[in-house]
Amino acid sequence: MPLVSIIVPVYNRECSILFCLSSLANMNCQDFEVIVVDDGSTDHSATLCDNFCSSHSNFRCIHQSNGGVSNARNHALQEAKGKWVTFVDSDDAVRPEHLDALVCESLSGADLIVTAFTMVGTVSGEFTIDTLPEWAEHRSESVQVVRYMFTDFAPCRNPLFSTWGKFFKLALCHKHNIKFNESLSLDEDLLFVSSYLLYATHVVHYPEARTYLFLDWGGEHMSGLVRHPEVYLTGLDANFAAFGELYDKGGDDVKNYAQHYYVGNIVRRIVMNYTSPRHSRKLKKHELRNFVANQLVKRFASIEQDEIVVTTDISQPMVRLFRLIKAGHISRALFYAKWLNVKKAIGFKLNKMYQFN
Repeated sequence: MPLVSIIVPVYNRECSILFCLSSLANMNCQDFEVIVVDDGSTDHSATLCDNFCSSHSNFRCIHQSNGGVSNARNHALQEAKGKWVTFVDSDDAVRPEHLDALVCESLSGADLIVTAFTMVGTVSGEFTIDTLPEWAEHRSESVQVVRYMFTDFAPCRNPLFSTWGKFFKLALCHKHNIKFNESLSLDEDLLFVSSYLLYATHVVHYPEARTYLFLDWGGEHMSGLVRHPEVYLTGLDANFAAFGELYDKGGDDVKNYAQHYYVGNIVRRIVMNYTSPRHSRKLKKHELRNFVANQLVKRFASIEQDEIVVTTDISQPMVRLFRLIKAGHISRALFYAKWLNVKKAIGFKLNKMYQFN
């Protein structure tokens, strides 16, 4: 039995997949298996994966018709043989030390190990990566897993709730039928982590072990695509409900996180995205107004105004947008959001001009 199964779903990533797989092959610890799932790619990804796996005995490639990233990951979970399981996106990579924390904790009794990631600039030719700090000196653990994961972190985009750099006990996943929700095309990883937290009893966290590399290949990253507002709401609703199941274990910390996550992401992903110059044409004005009036007002109605406050991740303008929408002032809210986007765009252009002068 390998120490860990590493699952890599692939769909049309011929530009990045070899870089990703090569980084996995070059890890310090070699006690692993990599399960690549080609999700019906129409470019050369499948051939590249087959060729790479044929020359690496602990890599194998599964081919399937296109079913989405959650379906691909679930397929691999059924095939996995490791004691642990982790996930790597096909447009990302890892450092050689990526499994070192797992090796250190393999006998600790933990059933969730959390490391960190680092953002890398556009990948074109050679690029540099910051020196990895003495990560092992910064270690924390808790047997109150839910309370730990929901305390003292940025309330909306908390990286502790992506699957990046996390190691899960495979037996625990199988025992409780924890898998990815295939009806979601967004936020499915957060829902997976939340489901796992219901049963995890011991977390170990290395916040300085930034061994997962989030790469920019010059286009849209898999996690950076703009979707239809309904797609965002489906994922946000599912996760908001899942957080509710954790209230008993995490109390007010979970409730606070859940409400800020829900409101912050609705405002950011829908209201701000679709009033921005870049994406405003993707939805007609009356369609956006009707969507906000028919879908967002009723969702904000259950959240008290004084429970949404300015944080490191929710600015005062976002709180104001929430309050305007909650009160039914749709036109004012959309005008204000558009003004914020224009102000941001002007500031960006001015900064760019100053850089060249």
